[in-house]
Amino acid sequence: MDIAQHIPSFFFTVVAMALLFLAVSSVRGGFEKKEKAKKIAANPELGEPVTDAEKRTVEEWLDEQALPYTGLSVVDEAPDDLIASHIGGGAAAPRDGKWPLDKSGQPMLLLAQINLGELSLPHEFPKQGVLQFFIQSDDLFGLNFDDPTDSDSKVLWYPDSKILEIELRSEHDFKEDYSPFNKAEYWSEGRKLKLTSSSNMRPEWGVWFVEEKVNQYYDRAGGEDMLEELFEEFEYEAHRLGGHPSFTQSDPRGYGNYEDYNRVLLQIGCDDFIMFGDSGECTFFITEADLRARNFDNVLYNWDCC
Repeated sequence: MDIAQHIPSFFFTVVAMALLFLAVSSVRGGFEKKEKAKKIAANPELGEPVTDAEKRTVEEWLDEQALPYTGLSVVDEAPDDLIASHIGGGAAAPRDGKWPLDKSGQPMLLLAQINLGELSLPHEFPKQGVLQFFIQSDDLFGLNFDDPTDSDSKVLWYPDSKILEIELRSEHDFKEDYSPFNKAEYWSEGRKLKLTSSSNMRPEWGVWFVEEKVNQYYDRAGGEDMLEELFEEFEYEAHRLGGHPSFTQSDPRGYGNYEDYNRVLLQIGCDDFIMFGDSGECTFFITEADLRARNFDNVLYNWDCC
């Protein structure tokens, strides 16, 4: 009796694929070992295990790079105050205010409104007034991949919230593919933002200057485990002002002349209410000089996702 005749053909396919995977993995593993051996031969220090003293050095350096931040979380309630901090919804404006338009003349999307006077903010931020963040409502949410400083986004600052007397609403309809909000009501009604914490934040591994500093340890014995341990110790709120950015992919400042954009004006992560692409991160960067000068016309807007 030929048992093989009674075994479904897909079983052989699965077995074949598994064997192929093991073979490829074995070849890849052997290649990686050879490459690592070459690196160690060219750089003998790579063969030396990472020491506790080096770990303390990295940890102390990360502490030195820490920046103050204010963490925010979304509350599942529509804002009930004109100048309240919120995502989505309407925007507070002066009596003669008009809803911002993108470069093509279409209404923009209000990402967030921040009442600075109701938060405990990093010292470089204004202590009063209202900040509003607008982005283009298209498939890329206005991002210019070639030059994120030229993206279709806008930041408005009203130093005196007393001049904000009316609420403006966007004129276009909700389009799921052109909005980071998870439901139409989050976009149309808005959802409150509340303060969750205010502290100092170390930079994460993905920040461009951190990679340059710590990647020298990665290929060394125990280096990968050391770095993972250091960076997994700290978790920060998905939404925040100040501090350091988070990325799903990579830091755009490491691929152009954007190193001066060293302050996070606003970070929007992902939660039940908002998400850029697949578990994406959105950041508005500003230079320290512009932040201190209260110049919000020159920002670097970026988002990425899995």
